Order: sequence, then C-alpha cells, then structure tokens
Amino acid sequence: MTFSDPSPEDDHAAGGQASATARAALDLSDVDDLIAERPRVLLVGLGKAGGRFLRSLRYLEETFSALELAGVCDTDGLRFGQLQGSSTQCFTDLRTALEETAPDVVCVCINEVGHYDALAVIAEFPSVRAVLSEKPLTETLAQCEAVIDRLGDRLICVNFVERYSPVVEQFREWSVFHDAQVLRVEFHWGKYRFMDPRPTMGVLSEISHPVDLVRILIGARPDAMFTVRAASGSRSRFSVVDRALLDTVDVAYTVDGVPVRGHSSFLWEGRDRRIVLYGRTSLAGALFQAVLAFDRPSWDCDSLRVTRVDESTGAREEVFASHCDRDDFPRDLKHIFKVTRFCAVALRALYQPEYAEQLALAEDAWWTQRAIDAFSEAIGGGDAIGF
Repeated sequence: MTFSDPSPEDDHAAGGQASATARAALDLSDVDDLIAERPRVLLVGLGKAGGRFLRSLRYLEETFSALELAGVCDTDGLRFGQLQGSSTQCFTDLRTALEETAPDVVCVCINEVGHYDALAVIAEFPSVRAVLSEKPLTETLAQCEAVIDRLGDRLICVNFVERYSPVVEQFREWSVFHDAQVLRVEFHWGKYRFMDPRPTMGVLSEISHPVDLVRILIGARPDAMFTVRAASGSRSRFSVVDRALLDTVDVAYTVDGVPVRGHSSFLWEGRDRRIVLYGRTSLAGALFQAVLAFDRPSWDCDSLRVTRVDESTGAREEVFASHCDRDDFPRDLKHIFKVTRFCAVALRALYQPEYAEQLALAEDAWWTQRAIDAFSEAIGGGDAIGF
C-alpha cells in the first residue's frame, strides 16, 4: 500500500488496495499452528445479528477448522430452522446450554436489553474463557462495571464492527504515514427502525458505534479524557418496547481535547453512516478532510476519501481514495466480512495475546458506556414527540 498523492487514474488502484486488504484480513491459513484444540463456541441469539454471527462462525469452522460450533441458544425455537441439516445442538435455555456444551467462547447476540442478565449467567461457568458480545456490552455503566467485575480476567470483546473495515485500517495507516493530527470530527449515524420487531434501549445503542470509532480514528486510548459539551434528544414510542425511548440525539463532546459533533437517529429515511474528520499533516502542514462512509449501498461496502483543502479558496484535491464493494469479498462472506473478521481476530487473541490490541476490550467497552451514560444524563427527559 502506498500513500503518495494519486492522480485520478489511480483511483482504481486504490480500490484494489481495499480488496487486497480485505482478503488478507481473513487469512487464517496458519490456524492449525495456532490452535492445538479448536475452541468450543456457543452462540446465544439467532435474530438478525445472531444470524450473521452464525454464518461467520460456520465459515471459520468449515473453511479453516478454527472452531467447533458446540451449540446455539435462542428462546424462540422457530429460529433453529437456520441450522437445518446441521448436527449443532440447539437450546432454548441459556443455563442448560452452558452446562451441556461447556463452551470456551460464548457469542452474545441477543438484543442489548438482555445482555446484562445473560452475561451474569455466563460468568458463573468457569469453562468460558472469552465472551464476544454485540454492542454495547450493557445498557448502563453500572451494569457494565458489574459484568466486567464478574468476568474477571476472561477475554471480553465487543463487536464494534466498523473497526474491522479495510478503510478504517487504511485511514489509520495513512495518518501514521503522514503524522496526521485530527483537529475536529463530525459524524452522522442512523437508520430507519420505526416499529422494528427487535427490542431496543433506544438510539444510544446506535451511537455507541461512532463514539467508539471516532476515538480509534483520532488515535486516543481507552483512558482518553472525555467531556460532554452539549446534548439534546427526542423520545417517542417508535419501538415495540412499551415506553417512550430516545429515537434521535445530537451531541457535542471532546476526546483528549478534540471537538466532536454527532447526530444519530432511528427515524431517518434509511441507513446513513458517515464520519468526517479535519486535520493537518505535520510533514507539509496541509489541511485535510477525510470522509469515511460505511455500508453504502449494502453491508461492508465502505469507502474512504482524503482531500487536501486549499485554505484560501476551499478547493479540495483528492490525495487518497479507497472503497470496498461486493466483488472484494468471497461470496460466502457477503454482508458478513467485518463480523467474520471480528470473530477471527478474537479467536486468534485467545492464543496470541498481541491480537487483542485490535479488539474492543473491557476497557474500551467501559469508555464507550461511560460516554453513553453521560449523554443520557445530559439529555435528561428529552423532547416528547407525539407518537
């Protein structure tokens, strides 16, 4: 991968770099040398997120023999139809599933409103060496701290899935190469979830993605200083949950002094996930704008565009561009590349601790949960909407 200023005809090569990065990210050809005994995995939840995890785990099991899918658990037995033709054990009770499968790894893919209770049960079983959880780890900071305490020194990984996008990796490498300093960030992150059948804690679950990702993109650690400057939001009965929840929030905060503004909603026309960063490269002192867009037009179709900004005219000159599209991934990984990469890195981290630095660990989960709680406190009741 090179970071010299490309001419317009180099755009295709930049996209090729994304393709190569995507393929290399899932190279587990040496897995037999890493894993003497395949870890036994229990998947909890077979909804939309759980269905994606199921495909990812099966891919890693069948392609690389990287794990043994010991069982799946869901309170809705009708969902077991996804395992048609499989010998994997199915359970409707979590405690029974844990007792009978004695898993090394548990993937928690139920809605966030059930995370705390499930994780409390999982913590009781000493066979469990690692927990892979959908975001956020819990609904509140108090729950997060209690779960981390109960799980002790076991590996805790949260699926802030955009971390595993090739374009995120490329921006971080570009930033290091150019010794870039981010000066400000804005994000737009939301989708349409009116009367979605999945229970939810509200849009603060959705905003956890960019809150985590922005910290990663600016290079701040899990002990980074965090200060809320302003926050507002609206509540409505948009969800199947029988109470008014936050459906839209606007936030302004700082991370190690870098100002961040964000807007997130569950009531937009469709999915929109963008992060815009302004900064300077110390090598030339030039002002740059970097735009990262995710899952457009479909899952895993991500892009990165970096432009040099002329401060006297506002003109922008493209200096780096990259994108991933459907053809960049194996057919078996359609819409699940990033979550499969998350699972692969977590499995490696069990045997090669240095891989853990790529994951959102307990301290990362705590930092993001603290931010969510701070937003909730600053917003208070929010504006009531008439539905």
